[in-house]
Amino acid sequence: MVWWFLLLEGLAHFYFGRIMAWHIIKGAAEKCGIQNISTHSTRK
Repeated sequence: MVWWFLLLEGLAHFYFGRIMAWHIIKGAAEKCGIQNISTHSTRK
């Protein structure tokens, strides 16, 4: 549900620094407890 927002925010930060964007996306994914973004069907 919020993945599209993360993608948009990631693209925005990409211009400033893809490394920082990667950390943001990775951190968000880890915070949600999801390792594979592709398989978002598995929710805890």
